[in-house]
Amino acid sequence: YSFGSASAAAISGYPSLTIPAGFDGKLPLGISIVGQPYHEPLLLGLGQQLQQQLGPWQAPGFASSL
Repeated sequence: YSFGSASAAAISGYPSLTIPAGFDGKLPLGISIVGQPYHEPLLLGLGQQLQQQLGPWQAPGFASSL
């Protein structure tokens, strides 16, 4: 399983941020943003602006057990 952007960012030393972006059915989706090293304030500001544009998010639910 190697799907996602966090591993590459962590290995390379680049800061990354993931914010909730909605659902595909019951599956929660997120938007990942990767920035340049030592640009965390810029990355957090961009994430905040994007989250404000997306509006309130709904917490994911739990799947029923079998």
